[in-house]
Amino acid sequence: MENNSLKAYFRIIKGLAEKRKKEALSILDSNDESLVKQRIQKLKTKYLSMLDTTLFELPSKVVKVGEIKCGGYRIEKLVMESLKNYYVPINLYIPDGCSVDKKPAILVNMGHYIEGKSLPENQIMCANLALQGFIVLTFDAVCQGERDMFPERIDKHSKRDMWVVEQHMRFGNQCYLMGYNSINYFLNDAKKAVDYLVSRQDVDTGKIGVTGQSGGGTVSYLLAAYDDRIKAVAPIQCISTMERICKGDIGDSEQSMINMLYERFDIADFLWMIPPRPLFISAGIKDFFSIEGVREVCHELKKVYKLLGIEENMELCEIDVEHIISKEVRNSIYLFFNRLFIGTGNIEEKDITIFSHEQLSCGIANLNGMTPLDCNKRMLERLILERPKENNTTEGVEKALRQLIPLNEAVFETVSDSPDKGHDGYRYLIFKDEYDLCFQVIMNAKDKDADTVIYIDMEDSIDIKDKASGCQSNTVVIKPFGSSNDSYKLSTEYDDETRLAYQGIVSGRNIFGIRLGQVVYALDFLSREGISGNIEIHGIRQGALLGLFACLLRKNVMKAHCEELISSFSSLFNNKNYLLNETDIVPGILKQFDIDMIIKMLGDRVNIISYVDEMKRVIPV
Repeated sequence: MENNSLKAYFRIIKGLAEKRKKEALSILDSNDESLVKQRIQKLKTKYLSMLDTTLFELPSKVVKVGEIKCGGYRIEKLVMESLKNYYVPINLYIPDGCSVDKKPAILVNMGHYIEGKSLPENQIMCANLALQGFIVLTFDAVCQGERDMFPERIDKHSKRDMWVVEQHMRFGNQCYLMGYNSINYFLNDAKKAVDYLVSRQDVDTGKIGVTGQSGGGTVSYLLAAYDDRIKAVAPIQCISTMERICKGDIGDSEQSMINMLYERFDIADFLWMIPPRPLFISAGIKDFFSIEGVREVCHELKKVYKLLGIEENMELCEIDVEHIISKEVRNSIYLFFNRLFIGTGNIEEKDITIFSHEQLSCGIANLNGMTPLDCNKRMLERLILERPKENNTTEGVEKALRQLIPLNEAVFETVSDSPDKGHDGYRYLIFKDEYDLCFQVIMNAKDKDADTVIYIDMEDSIDIKDKASGCQSNTVVIKPFGSSNDSYKLSTEYDDETRLAYQGIVSGRNIFGIRLGQVVYALDFLSREGISGNIEIHGIRQGALLGLFACLLRKNVMKAHCEELISSFSSLFNNKNYLLNETDIVPGILKQFDIDMIIKMLGDRVNIISYVDEMKRVIPV
């Protein structure tokens, strides 16, 4: 059986990436400009379907709360209410002399730094751009700087960017359950920041650029793909292919949009939507975003720009650095925007005063504003009211589940069938699907007419001999794909469970759905083998959830015994410290139904031994 589940699942990622690449290159190899334009239009339509554009159109307002005067520029401290009671702290760097002439403007999006806008390297870049004649807007992205959702957890700050990632997962996982992409929160703030720049009398609205490093670079090109008011784009150290990224650490939730790779959407495709506007990609040769991945994407984009007759508008700048906004990196950004918007070159970076987090603070902690977690809770309340009425019936929920998880798409074959392996009377089977994802079934079939007890073993901890000993029923153990003794999470950390789950989410084949399909196939296999008695399923944790759903889908399952079952996904919205195995996630499930609804519908067919609450504390029943 395949033990390395990440390696096994990567074959799906690789297959989807290759199909997407083949499709894109076939268009580029045609040398047909009209086909390129058609593909760009299709990409824009698909991209818009991933976004909540109604959110972006809601009104926002900005107020000034302070100012710091510096030599040659000033920093205005602003608070933007990008949604009702949802506040974004902004530092606006304004060069002296703005009252005379309109200035070009640059939006600088922050990467995953806990310091947010006060990061020294960010201050240096913003201040120097201001000294060069740009109005520069930078703000604390979600969960960073003044927007830390866990300000009491100072002990976590030593984890640096990973603490930011874990916070993004807090609300991102909730978004997945609602069928929503958390990137909407990031893009809403960035788009409203552009709204503000456009509203200013001192901004030349025909010369607005965007840049950012790492996660900030990702937001920059995603914003530019949506918003044509951005006239030049300079992402820093954030470009690669999904195939290469998934081979290592897939991006966190806002970068891993539901079904994006399934819809043939790779990182390059977001960049396809930027031309004819100038695109300047800054890459670190020693960065963990491998330079080979950057070159592969840029090679494709060069062809796009060339076919559109604007090859000079796409540039790759390779710098011998790791993942850092070094002076050389900053200088490349100065040169790009100066050359494009001001017409000067040979810019020399100046020393500036570095201010503390407190000095740059806009005081939003005193406003008692909402966090994305609060927004998600409101969204969930609305979704519950909007659920289809037919989902109040068993048939309706079963139909909705089949739409969320297309169980009939999987095709399995038997790769190993060892009757009486070891002469112990047990039958050991291994099945695999068309992607070579394997699962195991171990059987002790005493009497085909007898009842059958099935154990779903998600943690590779059940000994069938112990379960079968002295039992008159048939005994079966199912070990779904990825079963391991460390698959049960008791922390919020980004780990292999996260990687596996997020790969499933971007590829359109969520891990829970794969495992449920395997359990259902095993049940059908038993029927084909002539085992005709009643079936009971036992499961703990995710195994309990799989057993519950299998009981819904197969009428011959007379009882699902559930131990340490999560009572509802909705309960995860009541505590910001909630714990969740990411592989439990079925994107969009809360639009349709919740776990407690299935329990109620199945009635006596479900035996709840114990629940776990949102903190995974066991509650006996």
